Amino acid sequence: PPPFSQAIQSISDIPNDSVVISSKAFSVNYADCCIRWGLYESALQFVGFPIVPGFDVAGFVEMAPPGDGPWNVGDKVFGVTLFGAYSSRVLLPSVQIAQNPCFLVV
Repeated sequence: PPPFSQAIQSISDIPNDSVVISSKAFSVNYADCCIRWGLYESALQFVGFPIVPGFDVAGFVEMAPPGDGPWNVGDKVFGVTLFGAYSSRVLLPSVQIAQNPCFLVV
C-alpha cells in the first residue's frame, strides 16, 4: 500500500496500468502539515508511521510499461496520490495522472 511499494528495478516491475513519475514539484497543504504533526488520524490508520506526506505531484514520466498505453517516457504530467508525493519518484496508476498543461512550468 502507499506510500511504500516494492523496489522498481526494471520496467517489468511496473504494473501495466501504472507509471513512475520523476517528481519535479509537489504541493504543501494543510493535510501535509497535519501528517507531519502526527495529527492526521487516517494517515496513521491507513499507512502508519513513518509516512511520506504529499498528495499532489508534477513531473515527467520516467518509466512506463511498453505498449500502446496512454503515457510515454518524457511526458509532462501531474497527478494525485494517497501520500508519498514528497518522494523523488512516485509510482501511480495511469488513471490518477493527467497531461501537464503548457502554462504550468515544471
